[in-house]
Amino acid sequence: MKVRTMLNSSFHLLLCAAATLSSLLMNCSAIEMAITNRSFEIPIVAEDNYALGPPTGWTGSGTIGIMNPADAYFPGTTDSLPGSSPIDGLNAAFINYGGQMAYEDPTQVAQANVAFGLTLLAGQRAGVSFGNGTVLLWAGTNLLAEGFPNPPSGTFIPFSLSYTSPPAGPMLGQPFRIEINAPTPDSQVWFDNVQLLSEELICTPHKARAVAQLFNGIFVGATIADHGCGYTNVPLVSIQGGGGNGATATAVLIDGRVSGIKVTSGGCCYTNLPTILIEAPPHVPTVAIRVSKVQEVRSHPEPPRRIPDLVCSSQQNWG
Repeated sequence: MKVRTMLNSSFHLLLCAAATLSSLLMNCSAIEMAITNRSFEIPIVAEDNYALGPPTGWTGSGTIGIMNPADAYFPGTTDSLPGSSPIDGLNAAFINYGGQMAYEDPTQVAQANVAFGLTLLAGQRAGVSFGNGTVLLWAGTNLLAEGFPNPPSGTFIPFSLSYTSPPAGPMLGQPFRIEINAPTPDSQVWFDNVQLLSEELICTPHKARAVAQLFNGIFVGATIADHGCGYTNVPLVSIQGGGGNGATATAVLIDGRVSGIKVTSGGCCYTNLPTILIEAPPHVPTVAIRVSKVQEVRSHPEPPRRIPDLVCSSQQNWG
């Protein structure tokens, strides 16, 4: 049975080595932003079979789906044969001519002064054109980056896009959207292991934020909405509200930023999403306005004028 290994660490190393992302990875401390079903292992698909339609967590149009490919498509992908596989896990996604696949999470938004890196595996099925397969990264309606992978026939290759956000602009606060298209006739675009990484370039200490995830009234995890910055110790995490109780969690800290939330107890009976409160880092800057009374002081005070005494006398000297 072929052993498939997940490629988290290898992609992180790829990103560390990419010259276009050097500013992002000077210390290789990029934080991975969560992407649902990034390697398309849901649903489970038998060898040399496929499932049509958008994969779990993704949207799309046209003829799209996922497949557990065999060696006839990509050498090394047959499960029953030895050797390493060019993909991550068992499945990969495909898009036929005219189709499109996209991923968007409203909690993952563009922030100021952050370097972002989008990485994936792009593949060309043996004997089928890849065409001008296109990878795009959006923030709302703002196109941030666009690229055209060019994998050789029968192989997958690493591909990446990078974008550094400005201090201000219309893209800030807008949700990211990853979009992959197959615009060329008679083409088929394959891809796998989609990752989005971020690294804050200017660290202004601020609190991390996270959104709770529930399953059957139990707290099962969290999506990081803002990794925060400036943490020197693991911050305290508390779970409040939501109509339930008993949920607890701890923060996972990497290079002064919260990279994840680890559930220590799922609690019970939540009817709404509880609020996740993450402790602030030390030295969070604050603005204080104080009003003081100002007294005017003259450098050369003018001495008070003396009004001479008026003396009235009835004596007259007539000489």
